[in-house]
Amino acid sequence: EVWVQAEIVSSNDKEIIVKRGDSENADQVIVLSPNEPIFLRTSDVYTSEGLSVLDDLTQLAHLHEPAVLSSLQNRFDIDKIYTFTGPILIALNPFKYIPGLYDEEILKTFISTKPSTKPHVFNTSNASYRGICDRQKS
Repeated sequence: EVWVQAEIVSSNDKEIIVKRGDSENADQVIVLSPNEPIFLRTSDVYTSEGLSVLDDLTQLAHLHEPAVLSSLQNRFDIDKIYTFTGPILIALNPFKYIPGLYDEEILKTFISTKPSTKPHVFNTSNASYRGICDRQKS
């Protein structure tokens, strides 16, 4: 796990006591020293389609390494291997075949003069091609 959800139970000058928030380890208490960093995280949001994940990491409420890694892990778990971080496309190796990821129908959705907001290698390819056409040089 990248990082786990926890709740601060008590704190003083010598220690911070947190209780894990996940159902498997709800009774587990962790004692931290006051110098240990605590990284904030937003709660997971679920829709009728399942876990809602951001397409662009710059939209994270708390932008730090654990939040980025957790967001990438959540996307990976639901077979969304492409993620934007601003104008940069991050691609994760799924280590398996993902049906429909490179189908012709998917390709056609990215062939446009307007850039798409969905992270995909086809989107990056289309933007590069459009840039070459607009400038008429490579």
